[in-house]
Amino acid sequence: MSNANTTQPTNVKSSTTANTAGQSQTPIAEKLKDSLHNTVDKFADSAESAEKAIRSGATHSAETLTEKQQQIQASWEASSIRKYAIENPVATAGMVFLAGALFGKIIRR
Repeated sequence: MSNANTTQPTNVKSSTTANTAGQSQTPIAEKLKDSLHNTVDKFADSAESAEKAIRSGATHSAETLTEKQQQIQASWEASSIRKYAIENPVATAGMVFLAGALFGKIIRR
């Protein structure tokens, strides 16, 4: 049973292509798309500047940390405590053991 009034669908793509050549069929969607693109572009610019600031701060922090480490190392090298520990290792180990035992007693109470 074939219905003589049924028609086959026409090629929708070709008919809409002809209409979009002159004017957009979805002006609201186009405005939304443009607005979203602008928002994403602004967000990308903000992210870029934030990344640059973070990288700059991290680089500065790393340089400062390296300088501090060098200062502490130089201070330790010249320290009288280091000299005593090298010259008297057994006495140093005994003092460290006693300090740890005393600290343990205090913590338990």
